[in-house]
Amino acid sequence: MALNIFFFADETMHKMFLDYCKYNFIQQIPQIIYSTIVSQLIELLLCFLSFTDKYYYEIKDSKTKSKVEILQIIKCIRLKIYFFYIFSLCFYFIGI
Repeated sequence: MALNIFFFADETMHKMFLDYCKYNFIQQIPQIIYSTIVSQLIELLLCFLSFTDKYYYEIKDSKTKSKVEILQIIKCIRLKIYFFYIFSLCFYFIGI
């Protein structure tokens, strides 16, 4: 819902004023589509960065893996978590 603010312009407010505050759904369809696409892309990126359970399962089944491979998996987990927090903080400061 917060992303709708970025797609809501002064022109939209002016058109609503001219229509005596009647909501024109057909006019809002492009904004709804843009907002949906952007929010889904952000959700996809956040899910990619936050879900690290498959790596934990790889470490758990690491009877055949060497310590170097396990350390590489742990590095990958750390990197994804760092990027997740950086990305989340950026959106927090932007105001989304």
